Amino acid sequence: MRRLRILVLMHPDFVPPDSTDGYTARQINEWKTEYDVVSTLRAAGHDVRPLGVQEEIKPVRDEIEGFKPHVVFNLLEQFHHEPVYDQHIPSYLELMEIPYTGCNPRGLILARGKDLSKTLVHYRRIAVALQAASLPTILPKVDDLDIDGYYIPSAEDVTICGDWYDVMELSESELLVTIGDVAGHGLNAAVTMTRIKQAIQTAALLTRDPRAILRIANQTIRQMDDDLFATALVGIFNASSRRLDIASAGHPPPLLREPGGAVRECSVFPAPPLGVQTAPEPSLFEVNLSLGTALVMFTDGLVEWDRNIATGYHRLSTVLTGDDVIWSSHPSKRIAEAVLGEASPRDDIAILVLREGWTSAA
Repeated sequence: MRRLRILVLMHPDFVPPDSTDGYTARQINEWKTEYDVVSTLRAAGHDVRPLGVQEEIKPVRDEIEGFKPHVVFNLLEQFHHEPVYDQHIPSYLELMEIPYTGCNPRGLILARGKDLSKTLVHYRRIAVALQAASLPTILPKVDDLDIDGYYIPSAEDVTICGDWYDVMELSESELLVTIGDVAGHGLNAAVTMTRIKQAIQTAALLTRDPRAILRIANQTIRQMDDDLFATALVGIFNASSRRLDIASAGHPPPLLREPGGAVRECSVFPAPPLGVQTAPEPSLFEVNLSLGTALVMFTDGLVEWDRNIATGYHRLSTVLTGDDVIWSSHPSKRIAEAVLGEASPRDDIAILVLREGWTSAA
């Protein structure tokens, strides 16, 4: 994951503390949005610097020169105590040619002074960059198990979304593999995604049972917001047995490609999505990854892009029968290209491919 320097602009009265410990719910509510943005970006591994701004531009200029941020996250709703002056901040960032996001629609429109579509494209590119930075750039490998991931942002949204995939090495012979999709878009989805990923990683250090890991993740999301929920697929791979144990919380079942090219759906009986029930009871499904097999995990955007999930699964299964796709150097990207064709995705898509026995010479 690329570590970004992110400057977060906010009202001086709302600069949050490093921790919520010792504060009442009413006090926290005053700067909750600012705290969520800062803490989530830090949890994702970025170097984040909050800055209170109200009366003048000079503090922003000083931080740009000294801190040299890759991105500015603007949470200001007014400047110089006037909401109508909020465009001065994005105008200045445009002048300094600093990538930015987070500012309200009026500030974005007035700052560009051009076509609205150009503004939205500019905003979306920065949001997508932040989302991509939270995904792993280097995936671990155990023995002959090759892992490849790919993420595609929705063509219809201009906000950060909540699809993710993740792989973590637990020991020399064990891997945690997970993929999921938080309902909704925007900051809440990004915050939820980060916390679920952290909860899953922490739980996997305590137990190798995917069902128990999902139960812990479920407790995490229920403590955040009653209106939030997410689907997730968690797997533990053991290199000694070549077995992947999987549990699902409302997530689309993965597809397994056999060595001869046959493709079948893994019969993973899911529990409800995370956040729906107090104590979900997912079932355990075992996948034997023998030589020449490939397991494809994905979020629903890959099979629901034309609003017909049955057609989407059939198209994906057909694509996976081809050796040129599944045994290419970047199979997850090739899968997305083959399934979507010329169509633009209506929802975010995350894909994770596990291949047993692949080499670069294959």
